[in-house]
Amino acid sequence: MRVGAPGGRRDIQEAPSKPPKGPRSLRAYTSAVVTSTQTVNWPPLIVLVIGSAATVTLAVLRAGHKVRIDYEVDGSLADWHARLRSAWPQVAQVGAIWRVVQQGKTQNFHHQKINAGADHIVSRDRVSVTSSPHGRVVSNTDLPTFRSGKHSLAFLPDRILMRSASKWCELDYRDLHATCHTLQFVESGGVPRDSDRVGTTWQYVNKSGGPDRRFTNNRQLPVMLYGEVELTTPTGLRWMLQLSRPDTASVVADTLQAHPSLAPGGH
Repeated sequence: MRVGAPGGRRDIQEAPSKPPKGPRSLRAYTSAVVTSTQTVNWPPLIVLVIGSAATVTLAVLRAGHKVRIDYEVDGSLADWHARLRSAWPQVAQVGAIWRVVQQGKTQNFHHQKINAGADHIVSRDRVSVTSSPHGRVVSNTDLPTFRSGKHSLAFLPDRILMRSASKWCELDYRDLHATCHTLQFVESGGVPRDSDRVGTTWQYVNKSGGPDRRFTNNRQLPVMLYGEVELTTPTGLRWMLQLSRPDTASVVADTLQAHPSLAPGGH
């Protein structure tokens, strides 16, 4: 599959965990300090944590066991997370969401010609929209999550929980930078049901942009308008998400960027 960027065409060619041994319960609060913790021993353990919930959560998840994360929040943090949760059904209804896992520029005109005139090549994975980062995680509230294979980003009220295969880590919203823009994508696969077609091109193009008639199997390809959300942190997070609905992509970026800790004077 191929992509196009704002201000011009940017085509992109798409280029074992142990079973849970028992549930853990984790009650997560957003203030004060740890009042009670216990060493993680089995059978099932209840851990009551105030403030430092993520440390225990990560330890339990990395051990391959179930964890329960219960939140009791109020004020601006509760209002923000409620706003995110209310937007999540709209995100879940988007026809297609992909995560860009690799991209690079086409090297010369020949490379562009055989890739529908693309000036970039990308590799994408499909993304699902869920309310939990993993089957081993349960909570008293929905935890809006993007899942892509063995990778996920879960948006908790006070932090982001990221999974990469068997590795889990937490990210601070204060470090998050969320941006959004529209792009044109030359779609060589299935066309999402809710996306807008803004043009057409050919799988093999000549210098004028028309079909290269030396190829008898030269098919016409649709150019689609998508929204791209980029989520980054100084610590190394870089998730690029393509959504078939640009308006919903904007909702995702704007809502995440509105986290109270990112507001002037936020903590």
